[in-house]
Amino acid sequence: NKKQFYIAQTNAILSSLSSGRKTRSRDIISIFRKMKNLLKKLFFYFLLFTGMILSTSHLGDNYMGISDEEGYLLAIGICCLMAFFLEYFFPKFKN
Repeated sequence: NKKQFYIAQTNAILSSLSSGRKTRSRDIISIFRKMKNLLKKLFFYFLLFTGMILSTSHLGDNYMGISDEEGYLLAIGICCLMAFFLEYFFPKFKN
């Protein structure tokens, strides 16, 4: 009788531990998903602001007297802006 009681208690303890592990792993997975979403959002906003800065950086060159090849700045800026809009903004806008 005591043996069955100890076995039942051991099984109850083991089942509670395993369910605790499952909830902890779910919590860890949800934290990683949130971090992934945050990093993805930061990357796309970095693309947006980089594209805006590079695309408009050649506008003031005539006034500031900076002699820089501005064609590559404009091209990289437009590529960054296109990547932001195609990969992040339009899918968010559709949803």
